[in-house]
Amino acid sequence: MAVTVGTSAGFVSSRPVNDPTNSLHALIGGYQLAGKFTSPATPFTVTELGWWQENSGNQALDYTLAIYTNNAAGDSGNGIPDDLVGSQVSGTLTANTVGWNYVATNITGLSTSTVYWIAIGCESGTANYGYESTGSRRHYDTAAAAPNFLEDPWNGANAGADRLIAIYALYEDATSGLSIPLVQSIYRRRRI
Repeated sequence: MAVTVGTSAGFVSSRPVNDPTNSLHALIGGYQLAGKFTSPATPFTVTELGWWQENSGNQALDYTLAIYTNNAAGDSGNGIPDDLVGSQVSGTLTANTVGWNYVATNITGLSTSTVYWIAIGCESGTANYGYESTGSRRHYDTAAAAPNFLEDPWNGANAGADRLIAIYALYEDATSGLSIPLVQSIYRRRRI
């Protein structure tokens, strides 16, 4: 399976479950990395940030995930990550485990149909991020100091155009006003 925007990368409406990478991976331990994605066209709230760790011999490293605004003029008009949006969220990898890693969050107030950067910063050590070779834009550099591993504003100096990163922001539609648990609760009460 390939890394696919809307399924295993970028803004997604359901958490990815499958291996998206066809074994393409590169070192993330000790680095910060951001991928450029366009937000949904309808109002939304981000409820989770996640990424694919591809090294079966990985260490139990701490990592941080966040969303950044886009500075469209940077990188010769290709854009660069700019200011942090909402809060950074942190997690710890399970050692020797390939798979999706994710952390709950609650990021509101993002604009629809707007370019944002989803970013990860990771503690130094053995861990790899998954990707697909494409023309997608990425920015990276050595990670910021612990405990956050990401800076505000973004401080990654390097850019590349050949990797679609398996990193995502899970979102809920903000227009319905009802969450799934609330709808289920109402349904159960009516059946009694």
